[in-house]
Amino acid sequence: CITLFGLRMHFEMSTPLGNLRDLVLVDNDIDSQKTKVFLETVCPRLRKLELRKVRIEFGPFPSQPAAPTDCTIMAMPQMKSLVLNQVHARSTTFGLDFIKMCPSLVELDFRPQWGMVVKSFADVLAQMLPNLTHLSFRMQGLSDLDVSSVIKAIPELHKLDISGCVFGMMAGNNLTTRHLLSITYIDIRSCVQVTGNLIQRVLGECRNLTVFLADYIRAKDIINNSVYPDWACIGLKELTIDIRGCPQDRELATKVYRQLAALECLERLDISRATLIDNTPNDTEGNTNILTLGLDHGLKMLRSLKHLHTLVFRGISDNDFGLVELQWMVLAWPRLGHLGGKLVTRKRSRYNPGIQSDVVMVAPGNSSSISGSGSGDGSATTSRTDARPGASFGMGDPGPSSGSIYTRTTTPFSTTFANSNMGYQAGGAAGANADGGTLEKRALPDAPAGLIGTTLRQLNLHRRIQVIPHPEDKISLAARKKRRLMLIGDSSEEERERERDRKE
Repeated sequence: CITLFGLRMHFEMSTPLGNLRDLVLVDNDIDSQKTKVFLETVCPRLRKLELRKVRIEFGPFPSQPAAPTDCTIMAMPQMKSLVLNQVHARSTTFGLDFIKMCPSLVELDFRPQWGMVVKSFADVLAQMLPNLTHLSFRMQGLSDLDVSSVIKAIPELHKLDISGCVFGMMAGNNLTTRHLLSITYIDIRSCVQVTGNLIQRVLGECRNLTVFLADYIRAKDIINNSVYPDWACIGLKELTIDIRGCPQDRELATKVYRQLAALECLERLDISRATLIDNTPNDTEGNTNILTLGLDHGLKMLRSLKHLHTLVFRGISDNDFGLVELQWMVLAWPRLGHLGGKLVTRKRSRYNPGIQSDVVMVAPGNSSSISGSGSGDGSATTSRTDARPGASFGMGDPGPSSGSIYTRTTTPFSTTFANSNMGYQAGGAAGANADGGTLEKRALPDAPAGLIGTTLRQLNLHRRIQVIPHPEDKISLAARKKRRLMLIGDSSEEERERERDRKE
């Protein structure tokens, strides 16, 4: 990226520009003195040009529409890649006029600052850009018919990025009929008129897809579709989608895991929550992510994803990703290198590959003692007093003399969290008996955002697996709850108090 001072020097010394092939301008101004050199000398030599938030003085003033211009847009036969993102010019047709002069264009990212006639843009694509295969397009006020005409105008489309626009039935029909075998990249995030059946159709027909990015699809749209029961894009490498459903529906979740397991070439999987609205735990209406990432909920079916490198799972209300799941992923996915999400702790899991069990005895009264044994006869015990009434912890397996106990999966650093003020409670009913029944998840109510990073360091995996940072990790639980209430139209206690003070 070149600075404004450097751009001025290049324009004043045009002789060294003979070898310039790639140029990126971000947040710059090209005044009338440099516009002529830029359009007539620099651009014809370029193979790649990116203009982002650039103001260029080209064309007549609005008060003088018939005034002749002092420079013209020259032909750019070598231009292969062009990005015009919010380019300001006196002429409203500057973007289309510039694109017309690039007959060899292969990649186009066009986001006009002002509105334009979509039919004119489609005509330019069909008549003057025969080699175009990659298109990124975004403009306000588009309809499904407009997007459909743009898709139809391209002879052979490989990449389509219309995030933030419209993608309805007409656009989907033209995409799956005209570019069925050529399309490899689709980004329809934040698009309106997108339905689950439409997404299932795209995934069920476009067999050469390698990247697919969308907001969400309901699990029932995947399973109950009789026309496209399976995804044809078995070579998919990157998938970003929120699969929603009822997490308590084990049968439906198992079928979704089985569908994902068929994507054996997958390298990046993002199942993060698309929005925060209605993201409540124990949801039974299908508004939360159906994938809880628990080994006893179907995660083990994804062992076929041997090429998986990145996994992102943010905003999952029924998150079941614990220490055992982390260790399983390390063994099952040898290429795993990036994780983004929250880690929770659980009492116990029969899939524990080698983590010590922490035995908890619940004793009546305000005082308690801790006892556990490392053998079956209960001879070896270790005692430690807990400051909270009615709870005691001990390391080792329970003996036959143990009373009311339950176990939870833990590591040596887990005792720090047990004695902290994070709300980890040891009382209550036991989740299972001593012979190994199924135990419920036990999560820290206010688990720190860096818990997954701390866990990776404790397991000496921080050099292999990197944590993907996210702004949400720096927001406290109280602030997150307050913002969620405001998103769904409610207000917190502080907001109510401020409202009362304003009225008084």
